[in-house]
Amino acid sequence: MGQLQLQRGDLQQAADALNTAIGLQPNLAAAYFLRANVHERKGELDRAIVAYRKAQSLSPKDPAVLNNLAWIYASRSENLEEALSLALSAQQLAPNSSSILDTVGFVPDQRKEYTKAEAVLKKAAEFGARIAPIHYHLGMTYYRLGRKDDAIASLKRSLQLDGQFSDADEARRVLRELGPS
Repeated sequence: MGQLQLQRGDLQQAADALNTAIGLQPNLAAAYFLRANVHERKGELDRAIVAYRKAQSLSPKDPAVLNNLAWIYASRSENLEEALSLALSAQQLAPNSSSILDTVGFVPDQRKEYTKAEAVLKKAAEFGARIAPIHYHLGMTYYRLGRKDDAIASLKRSLQLDGQFSDADEARRVLRELGPS
């Protein structure tokens, strides 16, 4: 029920249903994972981390849990060593997951290791050819590497796929800065 409410975007009802599920089955890793998703979508990242950690303790080999936890740390530029370790563990469990490859590439990007980031993000873009944020991350890495034409191509691709994704405005800003290709 909590998952359905989450998919519908009703975060409060999802949280209530998941809290009920956890009360009835306190060792249900999936409920903690979904509760972490709710917190993440509400912008409550510290609470999301706590819930992901609980899910991880109950299901230590769940690549989605490892990936999402790594992503939060990387997006906040916090615990980047641990973020990389979590992301690499997730990659070992799901080596062809575009979202996990995106995280594995995003961590070095946050560490300003752009060449390392590029190699992984290119692979992520191959597996996730229709996922706008992955092309955005690759484009921003190219931008930081000074590869204007590659940056423009990837950023334009991200906007073609989804002109409303969360970083679309930043992609447009960088494209304006780079000028015509």
